Amino acid sequence: ISKGDWIRISIRAINCQEEVWGPDAREFNPERWRDPPKAVSTMPGLIQQQMSFSTGPKSCIGYKFGLMQMKAMMFCLIRAFEFEPAIPKEMVIRRSL
Repeated sequence: ISKGDWIRISIRAINCQEEVWGPDAREFNPERWRDPPKAVSTMPGLIQQQMSFSTGPKSCIGYKFGLMQMKAMMFCLIRAFEFEPAIPKEMVIRRSL
């Protein structure tokens, strides 16, 4: 690469690389986030090594707004439920670091 050369990075191609994500790279598979492939750890990115929002000084200006919207939606959904401990309070063991 020489000074002044233009480089095009296809975000869709990076997010769908079969060499990284496996043969189902182009399919919606939320289970893949439980145990991401090792190759993913070397990829740059803001969220789970996805380049959807890009990274660095030219990253998406809507990234933070998108996160805020997701947090607001989570707040609305979570407050609609009632939570209680799965085990009795006496069985909880407190440990300090």
